[in-house]
Amino acid sequence: MTPTIRIAALACQLAWGIAAAGSACAADAAAGDEAPVPPPRIVFEATRSTTDDPELRVGRVLVFRKEVFNPSVPGFRRFPFPVLNRFHIITRERVVREQILVKPGQLYDPELIEETERLLRNLSFIGAAKAVAVEDTTGDMLVVIETQDLWTTNLEVELERFKASSEEDTRDENAFEVSLSEANFLGYGKRIRARLKHEDGRDLWGGLYSDPSLFDTRWTAELNYQNRSFGEEWNAAAIRPFYSLDTRWSMGWDSRFRSDDNIQYDDGREIGSFFESNELHTAFLGRMFGRRSNQFLLMGDATHIRFEATPNEGPEPFDAPGGENGPLFRLGARWGSFRFREETHLERFVRIEDIEIGRSIGIEAGRYATNDPRWRWGAVTAWSGRLDEHRFLMSAVSIAGDRRNDRWRDGELVARIQYYERLTASHTLAGRLLFERGWNRRPGFERFIGDGSGLRGIESRDVAGQSLVLFNLEERWFTDLQLWTVAFGGAIFWDTGWAWDEDQPIRFSDLESSVGAGVRLGMTKSRSSPVVRIDAAWNTARGEFRFSVGSGHVFSVLKPYREFISRFP
Repeated sequence: MTPTIRIAALACQLAWGIAAAGSACAADAAAGDEAPVPPPRIVFEATRSTTDDPELRVGRVLVFRKEVFNPSVPGFRRFPFPVLNRFHIITRERVVREQILVKPGQLYDPELIEETERLLRNLSFIGAAKAVAVEDTTGDMLVVIETQDLWTTNLEVELERFKASSEEDTRDENAFEVSLSEANFLGYGKRIRARLKHEDGRDLWGGLYSDPSLFDTRWTAELNYQNRSFGEEWNAAAIRPFYSLDTRWSMGWDSRFRSDDNIQYDDGREIGSFFESNELHTAFLGRMFGRRSNQFLLMGDATHIRFEATPNEGPEPFDAPGGENGPLFRLGARWGSFRFREETHLERFVRIEDIEIGRSIGIEAGRYATNDPRWRWGAVTAWSGRLDEHRFLMSAVSIAGDRRNDRWRDGELVARIQYYERLTASHTLAGRLLFERGWNRRPGFERFIGDGSGLRGIESRDVAGQSLVLFNLEERWFTDLQLWTVAFGGAIFWDTGWAWDEDQPIRFSDLESSVGAGVRLGMTKSRSSPVVRIDAAWNTARGEFRFSVGSGHVFSVLKPYREFISRFP
């Protein structure tokens, strides 16, 4: 399958920026849009010195909210930005206050001020957040919160033209996907999305509703439904997460159902498919112990599984996996120690990035009390450290497998090492080494290396196997050039890797390698401030160019704390 035309409009905002190319106010907006970024600091250390009075209490808590396109910036006083501000409903004050961890009358704790700022930045519809505390005339601490919204109404359009490229690949069709989403519905922080897709002769339509504060509580909720030509998928969840470092309990439930064709591959080639009906219902509970910077977590869940598989007719005989019905019980324990640092220009253009520094280790065990009884064992460890002022090294290793009839099955080892060095204020070196090893996996299970997994320059399924190794090295530039709401940057890169099966040796001569360069577009006012990448890669072994377009970098900064407090996979 060879796509000959690919057009992606990842946000309405990109179109606005291009349409405004001739405007002289672009320079004004670029110069005045963002407030000066504060210098990076280690969280907690910079604020403890503000006062030595242990009896100081919080007085008033003031909240100031700013529009997406700040009218105080000259460039945003002209059309179309005043009109866009009218269409956008600013985040309501109560939504901001739900994230504030300090209340009037309680003892002042500077760590909670810093954590409040991080929580607000984690909201996809908030572009900038600042939380400061100063002593007022009453002797109490005045807490001031300031936020600025992002544009949250996004239209995404993707068009592809597939043309038959071989006797095996006879696909010749136009494919498309259209989705419309609002991530801050009526200013309440709720997310809704509608989606329509046509590909491989199939139609898909569906919708999503997500609520980060169900009934103004710390509970979150999500409803998602998708209807396909040959099946459907839905999930419903209500979860109370570990929303802060002081949260002691996490709990919730999650129900999922999926019915659709599951395509299996061998060496990147389709060998068969089966119709899958998979239903999961999970309830979980977590308990945190210890101090903010040194925590111990116990977690358990119970899941009811119902899985059925029916082979589809195909060119080759294919054995579908057996069905499964019954409960799964899991218990896990984790220990972690973390702190946080603010940084800029590792991945984003204007957004402050919260780097999670620390280490963790965890183990888990599960028992499948189904018609296919077995044990599931796993372990994970992560480390993230600051080597000096703007250099970071991160790593994560996980291993898991099933113990069935005194044999290990479906084993998997995943190891990641990442390095970031901010060479100048707007120039960053980033690298990743990824290793995945599978053993005794079921037939048809494969990993792929290509455009979709981080090796630019080859088709997504050209290289496949049960194990893979992948290395990426990038130099990223975040320039000061900005056209209204779109910031411009670039990157040069080197990707190399390979995938193989258990019975195949790996040799350096087998590695696929690509070098290239690309443009980076920062959607500074769109939800989560994404980066759009447009890359041209030269495959050194095959001697051919390939272009790719995507949202986000091919690899992202590791988040060891978020992984630490997350549920079992």
